Amino acid sequence: MEPNFRSAVFAVRVLYAALIVSLLIFAAVLVFSSMVETGIATGNDLTGQILLAVFSFLGIVLIWTGFSLYKKKMKGIEDHKIEERIRRFRTAMILRAVTQEATVFMFIIGYLITSSLYFVIGAGVALLFLLYYFPGKNMISREVKFDPS
Repeated sequence: MEPNFRSAVFAVRVLYAALIVSLLIFAAVLVFSSMVETGIATGNDLTGQILLAVFSFLGIVLIWTGFSLYKKKMKGIEDHKIEERIRRFRTAMILRAVTQEATVFMFIIGYLITSSLYFVIGAGVALLFLLYYFPGKNMISREVKFDPS
């Protein structure tokens, strides 16, 4: 494997893992704080339903936007040298991951406001997207169209 490619894979994986760890730490704080107090809109079913509908819509829009930006950045990647491919992939991956991360944070905040478990489910689904697209060596090789062997 080429040294530049190896270091790029490592850097991307560390960055992506840091995003996931930050979400997990924030979620742990959420669980602890919810054991102490309830949400500020607890008991108001209408507020919770409206927030759930709005946050679900925004979550779908955010994730779709992230994937659209990813595709746009990756378009025509095979026309460039490997260093440029890696830079483009890193930028595209960060855009996609940040939109997914924002969705998780949004649902966590919804849970803090309402104490509704539906927001925890929404955060879990968005977190699964992040975990599914964790950048492995094979996935990065495929995306940047480079055979490291």
